[in-house]
Amino acid sequence: MNKTYLHDDNNNLRYLFDREDDIGVLTICNHQTVADDPGIWVGTIPLKKLTLDTMRTIMMTEEWYYCFGKFSANIFRGLNCVPIRRGDLRGLQNPSLKEMHSRLNGIAASKGQNKNNNKKEWAHLMIEGRLYQSWRFQKGKPKLGKFRLGAAKLIACSPPKKLIVLPVYHQGMDDIFPEEKPEGWNPEKNSRIAGKTKSYFPKKGKRVDVYIGDPIDFTDVVPENGLDFGKDTEASLLETINNRLYEGMLKLDSFARDGS
Repeated sequence: MNKTYLHDDNNNLRYLFDREDDIGVLTICNHQTVADDPGIWVGTIPLKKLTLDTMRTIMMTEEWYYCFGKFSANIFRGLNCVPIRRGDLRGLQNPSLKEMHSRLNGIAASKGQNKNNNKKEWAHLMIEGRLYQSWRFQKGKPKLGKFRLGAAKLIACSPPKKLIVLPVYHQGMDDIFPEEKPEGWNPEKNSRIAGKTKSYFPKKGKRVDVYIGDPIDFTDVVPENGLDFGKDTEASLLETINNRLYEGMLKLDSFARDGS
């Protein structure tokens, strides 16, 4: 089968399970395949640690969430998935991101979930918001796409001393679920033409490396109590947060390319 190698010199994964109830955790990662989650966690976290109370909350596109109607919706809801609609015109005020914010900040237990009220949870975001496999990038260059603003919004609207933000970078998932390049693909033109997954049956004998970065501090840019999620957040603050997230991910990308 496939093997996963964890690179976490400072044992930062401990924050997912070893923290006070009033501390939330936001992990962000790059996005290579539809199986990144739970793929990267299966090989890095002991299954006995993953319960409904400790499992991450993640957004999932509606076409996957409702692929078998209410049947699949009930399953994914039980696995802490939140449906999101592609192209939602409400942008950063969409209800899916709001639910992520509520869980991250322990504002209320979600309907249908066996949760402890007011306990701040672990939320996870694929920060690029779309698939970016290795073939999209020039050799020797960072393999990161443009970051969406959802993570920055969550961070801006959360008390910075009560939130741990961990960057997570992985490589190798695109060898397990590779895409076909569009005809005439040229990486120098930065085309956004979508690739097509060759098969949803995983390839065997592949290696996946998962890099866990150190917590990223935002106490110098986010107010002590965080901003009001229901109000618009200044673009300059979102950009500042996003740039800091990108720097953290860029560092992990560099480690991965150097084979560290």
